[in-house]
Amino acid sequence: MFKASYKAPFQNTTQDVSESKRKIQKAAQEALESRVDVVCGRGEFSYTVHTDTFCLESVEDVTCYAFKPL
Repeated sequence: MFKASYKAPFQNTTQDVSESKRKIQKAAQEALESRVDVVCGRGEFSYTVHTDTFCLESVEDVTCYAFKPL
């Protein structure tokens, strides 16, 4: 799980899914000093990854899942 301080990148979530994805990835990579992958979408989606560092947040109808790949 991301530490509370690593949830800050999710403040970049907007109604524009592509913009949110790019901004969250940039902020998370700077915070973690590591590669971070981000998936954003509207509505429900399902995604499986191998990780032990992740965060899932929703703002209105936009949901983003950020994770540090193993």
